[in-house]
Amino acid sequence: MHSQDYVGRFAPTNSGALHLGSLLVAVASFLDARSRGGRWLLRIDDLDTPRVSKEAERDILTSLERHGLHWDGKPIHQQEHIHHYQRALKNLADQGHTFPCTCSRKDIDRYAGCVQGCGASKAKKQEPYSIRMRVSLVDTDVRDEIQGQLHEGVCSGAKNVAVWRRDGIPSYPLSVVVDDSIMGVSHIIRGSDLADNTVLQVFLLEKLGFKRPWYAHIPVVNDRNGEKLSKRDEATTIDNRHPIQNVMWSMQLLGMDPPQGLALEELLDWGIEHWSLENIPSEPSLSSVVSI
Repeated sequence: MHSQDYVGRFAPTNSGALHLGSLLVAVASFLDARSRGGRWLLRIDDLDTPRVSKEAERDILTSLERHGLHWDGKPIHQQEHIHHYQRALKNLADQGHTFPCTCSRKDIDRYAGCVQGCGASKAKKQEPYSIRMRVSLVDTDVRDEIQGQLHEGVCSGAKNVAVWRRDGIPSYPLSVVVDDSIMGVSHIIRGSDLADNTVLQVFLLEKLGFKRPWYAHIPVVNDRNGEKLSKRDEATTIDNRHPIQNVMWSMQLLGMDPPQGLALEELLDWGIEHWSLENIPSEPSLSSVVSI
């Protein structure tokens, strides 16, 4: 593949500083892009305005730079794509795929989904409502380069899926497929916790007429209690004072055996030269090899 054909990306949410699990995804996507001579873009997923902050965004950019993970071009923000999401929503509505919904989460859990037309009357009265999409059993083959064949997952059990929240924010599946299409992303490397959602995203891609990217989901990192590392756990925040140690740790979890004693730039160059998806464990999660 020539460099102009490959576009990768890293898309953190600026709701807190990067944690070690996020760094693992950043290192994997960076090495894959650079090993193929491709571009590596940075997108800040900043739609959830009550949770995000400019300070957290600055912390993320600083961490990436301190670890030698330099992106191409300027950082892209989801807030810049609002009109694209609205256009995609209208596209789905024009095809007859969406309907208003006023079901609560408790209602959806109780009835294993909402009832079509549940919010029609309240929507007419201009009461807050979400917008859902009719999703039948998805018979779509999605090949993951690490996890293998992905199956229906959430789609087979959720007849109606939210594409627009009642607070006016597009859902993650809708926003991410629109973002990646706008950015021309061809290759997506991210955590395996998003693997199930990928089939739904491909369903949306097909309805919107977008090109399907290549997917690879790396294992997520768990703490010693078996819980996925989270930004809510401040103990997992990256220590920017030790970038070589952090990158070494990431490479080891990605199945690599980097030599000791290299400077940061030399370590990343070694990683680019020796990068292979075949080395990455196919398990959905891994326990951390460092003290958290």
